[in-house]
Amino acid sequence: MLPFFIHNSLFTYPVMKVLLLAITSLFAVPIYATDVENVTVTSSRPYYYDTLEQIFPQQTYPVDEAALSGYVNDSLLRSPVISLNGQGGLLQNVSVRGFSRWRVQTLLDGVPIISDRRAGSSYGFLPSDFVSSILVLPGAASTYLGSGAIGGATDIQISRAESPVWKLQWGSNQQNHGITYSDASDNTDWKLTYRKAENGEDANGNTLYNQFTQRALFVRHNPESGPVNELWSLYSTNDEVGKSSSDFPNDRITIYPNYSHWLGKARFSVLNHSGSFWWHQSSLETSTLRVDSRINDSKNQALDFGADIGNKHLLGRWKTNWQIKVAGRDGVKTDETERTLTDELTYKLTTLDATELTVNGLFDASTSLSTTALAWGMGVSWNQQKQRDIAIYDNNLSGFIGLSHPIGNHWLASVYWSSAYRVPSLTERFYRGETPRGIVIGDTSLDTEQANNVQSTISYTNTHMQGNIELFHQHISNYIERIEVAEDTLRYTNLSSATINGLSFEVNWQSEDKRWMAGLSGAWIKGQDHANNPLQDIPPHKLRLDISRTFSNLRIYTALNYRAEKTNIGDSERELRNVTTLNAGGEWQVSQTTAIGLRLQNVTNQSYSTTADDQAPFALGRNIEMSLSVSL
Repeated sequence: MLPFFIHNSLFTYPVMKVLLLAITSLFAVPIYATDVENVTVTSSRPYYYDTLEQIFPQQTYPVDEAALSGYVNDSLLRSPVISLNGQGGLLQNVSVRGFSRWRVQTLLDGVPIISDRRAGSSYGFLPSDFVSSILVLPGAASTYLGSGAIGGATDIQISRAESPVWKLQWGSNQQNHGITYSDASDNTDWKLTYRKAENGEDANGNTLYNQFTQRALFVRHNPESGPVNELWSLYSTNDEVGKSSSDFPNDRITIYPNYSHWLGKARFSVLNHSGSFWWHQSSLETSTLRVDSRINDSKNQALDFGADIGNKHLLGRWKTNWQIKVAGRDGVKTDETERTLTDELTYKLTTLDATELTVNGLFDASTSLSTTALAWGMGVSWNQQKQRDIAIYDNNLSGFIGLSHPIGNHWLASVYWSSAYRVPSLTERFYRGETPRGIVIGDTSLDTEQANNVQSTISYTNTHMQGNIELFHQHISNYIERIEVAEDTLRYTNLSSATINGLSFEVNWQSEDKRWMAGLSGAWIKGQDHANNPLQDIPPHKLRLDISRTFSNLRIYTALNYRAEKTNIGDSERELRNVTTLNAGGEWQVSQTTAIGLRLQNVTNQSYSTTADDQAPFALGRNIEMSLSVSL
């Protein structure tokens, strides 16, 4: 696959040309003073953060180096509204408030990670050592994020290196080992990592097909002057990635021979305007051995790209923000082959070859009326999807409004309404081919999903304690699901509607000397369709208790997790029993330059299925991970 900068079709879209021309013109055309006060913003945090934090607490989770495992998903699970979803292995994805797959946006510093797998996007390509913090935006959020943000989004920020550091890691269960080097020079920092893991074992000693080899390089540059504020790029290649499934090894063995990503982003700020340009080139190879039957191979590849430009203004007492965004998908292609067990070719064909272009515009405003904060926003979107001689167009509107009001000195109450939409994915529209679950057929007549979200939050803050409890209700129309129309044949179709209701809470406390810290969080979520049938992917209720103690040069921590049973299951799901698991660990700062970390996972060696997916594997058994960090 050609790199993005010599991929000619990147610039064939007229709208992209217009936006790039507009961005370029900002560098040459003066902007004259008006009655509107401009506010220049160069912060790298999401542009929606400033507005939404006025009306309800934003969920941001700094990543604790000591508690860091080899999987990014383990850090995501700190949020009570995030749960594992689907099958296991490096490519396992997560759900947000019971929304998963294409209904949740997966972002890396604002860059969308889009997958053409029905399972949805995964952070599996991202080394956990690269992560600094995780932002979680639950609930309908299409005004800011466009199509697919029905359930919200997760956005990971990459840590910044300041000096040379070597980090060595080892794990007992998968015999995994890794090495990461990070460094910085002037205004440039970089990270380089290598990780390899063998197949692990569950609590009963059964083999889990979760092997992988990962190599990744990240480089970031912040110029001292000029219009460009920041430029970064990440390359990750992952080989021989096993798909951990209950079908392994007797019925079906699925491996991803190669899973690669090259993405990057440039931020600029000039003449009071700010914007960015990003790209993401991805490739996924899949090979499925159907025992005693046949071998199916496929290759997915795509080039995603986009640009945005916007500004912030003060209009009287109102803080306003506008933005125009263009995003495209080119060369979205799936090639498939089938071979007999004697390696004779049965067929070779292209099951998906499509493109997509989206243009979004948004405006938001926020203000304070005495002690009450008010914010609202609206977005408009135009979308085009094409495959060969078929072109499908879609227009959508979205919006939100919310307010918050203090109750006394420590309490804050907020109410928030938002809408969202999800244009059917290219796979749902155009795909027709073979997957590990059987033949899957797309439908070009699918309607766009529409959703309305209402949530209310009560939060509490004082010197030593912060907490919030959130109630939410979401209604989705034209809900798209994959249903069985014949044996081993599935088709995407619109259901009438679906609703998801729930409650989540978080409470965090620290002692006056900050040596003791504790946190309690949990979630209760229920989802059903118009006929009161349970939806797929709704997670069991859960609770989590975190406790840590810091000494002069030592920190220890524990994380106790309770997952309730699940008996009200959807299609392609199985019942789950309740389970309680314990993780623990610590970090010893041996000297100013040396630190040793220890992490114990599944301490009591519990045997349980990772999710309710009927092909989900058992969880990894007891695991000991060690790390050594040396600063030079």
